[in-house]
Amino acid sequence: VGVSGRALRSGSVVWHLPLTGVVQSPPIFSGPYAYVLMRDAKGTIFEIDTEVGEIIGRIELGRRAGPGIT
Repeated sequence: VGVSGRALRSGSVVWHLPLTGVVQSPPIFSGPYAYVLMRDAKGTIFEIDTEVGEIIGRIELGRRAGPGIT
């Protein structure tokens, strides 16, 4: 389980970042960063530097988040 960065032309994996848990939805991209929402009780969002595949930040919403969550 995790997210991967791929080369645009070849599709080959450039980096892979293992994540514990389930990814709730596709990443949201802003510049060189991706934001990945996890399906957990804290509503964790990881900020990932897509150039190197490293977590550079973490946000906890304090409750579950995403589609179908009430």
